[in-house]
Amino acid sequence: CIRDRATPVYVESQMFKERAVALVADRVGGRLDYADLRLRLFPFPVLDIRDLSVNLPDEGVAAQSETLSVAIRTLPLFRGKVQLREFLLEKPQLDVSLAPTGETPPADETAPPPVDPTDRAAQIIGVLKQIAGDASLKVRNGSVALTHADKVVDTFQEFNLTYNASPAVMTVDLTAASGIFGWFRVDLLIEPESLDMDGRIDLREAPLSKLMAQFLPPGSVAVAEGEVRLRIRFSAQQLSSVSADLNAAIPELQLLRNGRTLVLEGLDLSAEVQITPKTVKVDLGALNLAQPALSISGAARRPADADWTVELAARPIDITPLRDQALVWAGDLAVVETLFDILLDCLLY
Repeated sequence: CIRDRATPVYVESQMFKERAVALVADRVGGRLDYADLRLRLFPFPVLDIRDLSVNLPDEGVAAQSETLSVAIRTLPLFRGKVQLREFLLEKPQLDVSLAPTGETPPADETAPPPVDPTDRAAQIIGVLKQIAGDASLKVRNGSVALTHADKVVDTFQEFNLTYNASPAVMTVDLTAASGIFGWFRVDLLIEPESLDMDGRIDLREAPLSKLMAQFLPPGSVAVAEGEVRLRIRFSAQQLSSVSADLNAAIPELQLLRNGRTLVLEGLDLSAEVQITPKTVKVDLGALNLAQPALSISGAARRPADADWTVELAARPIDITPLRDQALVWAGDLAVVETLFDILLDCLLY
């Protein structure tokens, strides 16, 4: 009788299971609860853990997963050693708290705390290194909820992650659909010791109303349909060198503030930003509006040891009608008038 090569072979070895589970728990650094686990040796050694739940209070992470499959290296088994080769999480649900460990809560406990992106990246990388070690980590079709003060800040669906590590370099490939930022992809190559990294971030199909709400002042609401695409590339020592391409096509944008509405129609935007240790460059390829009619292009530069230089060209030259509409909408929001003053000062006639 020849066994079907695709049929897994399960074995019952309580001692081996206990050693493998203890090793996984030690890697994760938290408590593991599960409904069932099985060990299969064919076609290669894998420990299947079902209905898994993990709690990492120090990292602000809680997770549940239908299945965790832990692939085990074959050759060390013949020497009686258990070495992990790969973690695969199927349909996990993760809850991540945004409150940094040990930080004093802000006065407004409902507002997400300010977090240095580099610190957050280092924290996430540290968790991945802790769990996976020299093994790879894969997440398939997961969901993630970011919370603060028991309130959901954002959710990620269709969360897929591939992580590989060696002593010299780590690679991360992440795709997900955010409730705020839409579909995005992140590719990273990281040197763990220095946090130097190369990579890119792609953002597309962003839900504009939710995305713009992150940047509008309090009391303002955006109603928009359209598409934003953002690509960020970086090759960095502590993220010191970054380039980004931004493209937006918005048929109609309504900005509501304190009962007043500003309507912009036919908005098209293309821009490129480059940041290096020596200079910051912003190239505005085009900012076009159909109604009120406006077209702006230009560039801005800032060397490391000097002030900004800005050159802009606009059609029509008279942007007073748009400025007047914007000031009525802004009310007591002084920054809008300041922005238009800067724009008028920089225009090339």
